[in-house]
Amino acid sequence: MAYYYRTVNYYRLCCGNKQMLLPHLYELLLSLTFFLMFNFTFLIDNGGTMELNGCHVIAAKSTHAVQAAMFVLELPAQIPTEIIQKASAHYDSSKALLDFFPIKTENRGMLINISNDAVGVNQTDGIQGITLQRIATDGSPEFIFSIQGNQLAFTCNKYTRWQEVSQKAIELLNEFSALICPVAGVAVIALQYVDEFIITGKLDEYRSSILFNSKSKRLPVAILDENDFWHNHAGWFENNAIDNRVLNNLNVSYYPQQPNINAVQIISAHKEILKEPIFEYQNLIAMMPSSFEKLHTKNKEMFKEILNEETLKSINLIGDNND
Repeated sequence: MAYYYRTVNYYRLCCGNKQMLLPHLYELLLSLTFFLMFNFTFLIDNGGTMELNGCHVIAAKSTHAVQAAMFVLELPAQIPTEIIQKASAHYDSSKALLDFFPIKTENRGMLINISNDAVGVNQTDGIQGITLQRIATDGSPEFIFSIQGNQLAFTCNKYTRWQEVSQKAIELLNEFSALICPVAGVAVIALQYVDEFIITGKLDEYRSSILFNSKSKRLPVAILDENDFWHNHAGWFENNAIDNRVLNNLNVSYYPQQPNINAVQIISAHKEILKEPIFEYQNLIAMMPSSFEKLHTKNKEMFKEILNEETLKSINLIGDNND
């Protein structure tokens, strides 16, 4: 109510001194206009925080909402055990990897035998996957690199800037993909984000219109009008004669996170499905930067479509910002 307070003070000042009335009349009217505008659009931006009648909404990281970003190379088939063993040995021999990922976990398969008398569970000899981790001081994983199933994936839970995070992801994927090409090849390049907005204060006053663009075609209007918790999952393809097909997934949930704290979580994924798997290592590393950049751009375009202008400002997603 800062604008209302300022308007009342100017009114008292001007009425108490008639000589000051005309010089301040324009500012009085201007302040009143701002008050009406902010009162009826309900949104007040205060250092990234949005407010409606005592309900406060802020991006999870204050200046941005990214909780996690995942960079993925997907193969057309399971990664052979011998390649995973090579990757594990490569990690053991690399000082740079040992310094960045102090923890390695080897994932081994389980063999279940069922008979009339009993059920037996035995661990297989072969390595089914590896997970490399760097842990933060609070015990949560900051960075994770995994080779499991048919995927190589780098997960960043300490997102800073796109340029910095994507560079590290591509560096690691380049290093480990040298072990899988040309044996397996790569069929999909994917990028996934987890974004969150934290809601505190008068939770009953929360309305989805604080965050979302009510005119967006990606979110149903009926959902946005709900006062209770909700979720909406959607997916669609983009395809043309020149580029590879891209599958976009948008999963949005409004849920109770902690006592007296709610959250809106947005999980967005973009998968570039290659027309033909890439087997040549040099071709793969040449393509990766532009593919991830394209998927990152698609993510920004999607957010600019589903979020309203004030929310976009609060997470610095206005204009040509590439973070």
